[in-house]
Amino acid sequence: MTEDGHAPRWVKVTGIVVAALAVLAVVALLFGGEHGPGRHAPDVEQSVDLG
Repeated sequence: MTEDGHAPRWVKVTGIVVAALAVLAVVALLFGGEHGPGRHAPDVEQSVDLG
């Protein structure tokens, strides 16, 4: 706390940034759709049969 009883500016800014990142993470988890390493793997149905 500063002499006037308020938190320093860097504490306020850090808190706002952390809160914004937390909100973004929650939104990404709720509305992000399909995610994970399997997203980048080829589908078995789409593979070419060289048979």
